[in-house]
Amino acid sequence: MFNRPEDLARTLLSLTEQTENNFEVIVVDDGSTADVKSVTDDYADRLNLKFIRIENSGGPARPRNIGVQASLSTWISLLDSDDWWYSTRIAEVCSAIKKNPECDVFYHKLKVISDNRYVRWWSKKSLGHKMTGDPFVSLMTYGNALPNSSVVIRKSCFEIFGGINESPELVSVEDFDYWLMLAKNRRTFIFINKSLGFYWMSLTGISANADRTVSRNQLVLDKYLSFLDKKEQEQAKSKFFYLAGSVLYSAGKLTDALTYFYRANHLSGVELKTKRLLKIARLLAGLK
Repeated sequence: MFNRPEDLARTLLSLTEQTENNFEVIVVDDGSTADVKSVTDDYADRLNLKFIRIENSGGPARPRNIGVQASLSTWISLLDSDDWWYSTRIAEVCSAIKKNPECDVFYHKLKVISDNRYVRWWSKKSLGHKMTGDPFVSLMTYGNALPNSSVVIRKSCFEIFGGINESPELVSVEDFDYWLMLAKNRRTFIFINKSLGFYWMSLTGISANADRTVSRNQLVLDKYLSFLDKKEQEQAKSKFFYLAGSVLYSAGKLTDALTYFYRANHLSGVELKTKRLLKIARLLAGLK
């Protein structure tokens, strides 16, 4: 985490309210200039909490990796400092793990909460969806199904495959890159079809920069595209074009957005195809 002590307090409060209390909490401060240590101190007597401060790394990957290394648990649950969970979240995930002890990754929906961002007509009310078929192909052709703060991973995955990529070029897409790596290596995924937490959508978030978001998703696409067959490659490229168009549309770069939407002509699924056509129609009509 970096700064935002008020958000951290909300996150930690949600952990004190969990109906399942057998868990550890590791807060990794990524060189904050704000006083976040005093926030964690306020919760030290209510949570099994460890505070670690590191020099600022410029992205979330290194703090996450440091937290994983410090954990004594079999399962790692990621939670960004501006997101928070329902009180039953940990209990629900524990139940899913008991029913599917062979699985490697569990995830669920997060309800989207926004600040003063203009919410577009196509915006989802929740993040997270079930993957069908091969998880790797699904992630590449339908997009990121796993909101970071919903994910629970067997710690041995980090020990076998290493940590989250800390390259500055992948900041804001490092989580998607990690899910793809796990899926490519045949790790198993279970989707819990419930909203068990909240995702805070802020204008000041890392992902708010449109051009950077597009370029970094291009890097992920290029990294994994060759592992798909020809048809799947066209679908994956179209999904990237659709995402790029949507990001640029939200940023008000309408001409560039339209160019990307035109190129997204091999999308998988009726929903994406329909949304693409509606967005093109609105842009041609001069509507935002």
